[in-house]
Amino acid sequence: MHPVLTRHRLPYTAIFLVAGLLVAPLLRTLVGASWSAALLVGIGLCGVHAFNCLAAWYVVQRLPLRPARPLAPLFGHLPALAVTSALTLALTRGLALLGAGVAPSFVGDAPAVAAGATPLLAVLCATLYVAVASVHYGAQLADGRQHADARAYALQLRARDAELRALRAQLDPHFLFNALNAVSALVPREPSAAQDLCAELAHFLRLSLHHGAGDADAEPADGIATVALQAEIDLVRAYLAIQRARFGDRLRVDVQLPDARSEHARDERSGNDGDAAPQVRAWPILPLLLQPLVENAVKHGVATRQAASTIAIDASIVGRRLRIAITNPYAVGDLGLDADEAAARADDEAATWHAAPARTDPAALTGVGWTNVRQRLALAYDGAADARAQHRPPAAAQPGIFRVVLHVPARPRNVASSPLDEARPS
Repeated sequence: MHPVLTRHRLPYTAIFLVAGLLVAPLLRTLVGASWSAALLVGIGLCGVHAFNCLAAWYVVQRLPLRPARPLAPLFGHLPALAVTSALTLALTRGLALLGAGVAPSFVGDAPAVAAGATPLLAVLCATLYVAVASVHYGAQLADGRQHADARAYALQLRARDAELRALRAQLDPHFLFNALNAVSALVPREPSAAQDLCAELAHFLRLSLHHGAGDADAEPADGIATVALQAEIDLVRAYLAIQRARFGDRLRVDVQLPDARSEHARDERSGNDGDAAPQVRAWPILPLLLQPLVENAVKHGVATRQAASTIAIDASIVGRRLRIAITNPYAVGDLGLDADEAAARADDEAATWHAAPARTDPAALTGVGWTNVRQRLALAYDGAADARAQHRPPAAAQPGIFRVVLHVPARPRNVASSPLDEARPS
């Protein structure tokens, strides 16, 4: 269907009407026509030509602009321009004769005006046709860019999905290997505990298989599966239950999530609409986002210390993003700090958080899990999410604390969209 007839009838008609009104003064000045005859010829010619110029769209569709054939549209439009202009001039003369016959006292000089101004009217017809064809070509080029952008976006989504799947596949054997190590450590010493641990592991693997594919009841955002934060926490608890069988009282867990009542009270105090953003427990995040970080906390925190170690997980909404902090104590040497440097840092304010030491690569410190989490966040949220590794130096009898802080928007971001105004906590 012709786009002018379906979407742009009113502006198209208005433009040609204005053109007819502008032609009337020219006819009166150049030919000496009366106002009535000039208006009849000017508006009549533009009205007829508006209909005839619809043909330009079909020529544009048949002969698009192509670098390989730059002159092909010219050979198509020249005959169309000649035919439409000749037809318009002929119909305008017929309209002038009809007007003179119906109201000779009012527009009696209209036929003479149409005949005497033929060169001017022919130039006007050619100009209007070229303008209409140019607009159609501009719209065609714009549509072509939109289609190209859509294809590029689709390719980006496919590439991003493939990379996310590859990262997920890398995670699965990683945590399975660590969990099996925990089971094997118990077999020689406590066979019954190892048997219970195998049952826990089976439960954990069953939960992770369903969990890793995302929430089946949730609509994937931009083609990326997500799960509620509560579901990810449940998976983390199942994993830590396995590790607790290995470490006993040395491993403690502290999960701080605001309940629905406190969140509702917070929304009322801040004046926020409770439906404007998901609550903390229901906040959608990538599957298996926290589990590898908790693994790292066990491996680089609990396993390196003989004293009891608490892995703390805290989540809250800050601005328009979910803030998740995972903290664990660490041994001094695990961050690459020698005893003298640790003592020097202990003189600093104990509550100050520092970035990981420059000579210590966080990816090397925390293994595949940390690298994987950062890559997945970067791919899924296109820079709107971030992950930071920090530590607080030991002070007095207190151990050093290692912390990973994530800021996650409510939805994965469209990679082709312009950046949103995300609030970034300091």
